[in-house]
This record gives sequence, C-alpha cells and structure tokens, in this order.
Amino acid sequence: MIMKFVKHRFTILVIYVEQQQMMFKKDVGSVLSIHVKNAIRIVAMLKPKLNYLFTALVKWLILKNVIENQIVTLLK
Repeated sequence: MIMKFVKHRFTILVIYVEQQQMMFKKDVGSVLSIHVKNAIRIVAMLKPKLNYLFTALVKWLILKNVIENQIVTLLK
C-alpha cells in the first residue's frame, strides 16, 4: 500500500516536472522570439543611418589615402 502511494506520488511529481519544463521551453521560446523581433525592428530603423555612416567612412578613407599620397609625393 505504501509502495503504491509512493509510486503514485512519484508519477504525479514526474508529470508536474515535465509540465514545468514544457512551460519553461515555451516561455524561453516566446522571449527569444520577442527579442529577435525587436532586433529586426532596431536594425530596420538603423539601416538608413548605417548606410550613411558607411558611405561617410568610405569617403573619409579615400580622402585620407589621397592626402597621404600627396604628402608622400611632396616629400620626394
């Protein structure tokens, strides 16, 4: 009788733990989904600004190389 009771309690505990694990997985999945959606929105908002900054950086690097080449030419 006691063994059946313990086995029954253990079965209930195992089912409860499995349910908690499933809920945790769903919670983690939904939280990750929300973070991914937010990251996509942020990237979409920043993309025009990033394109502008990238273009400005490329132009600055070209200008820097031109100035360095002119300085080297003048020093020769």
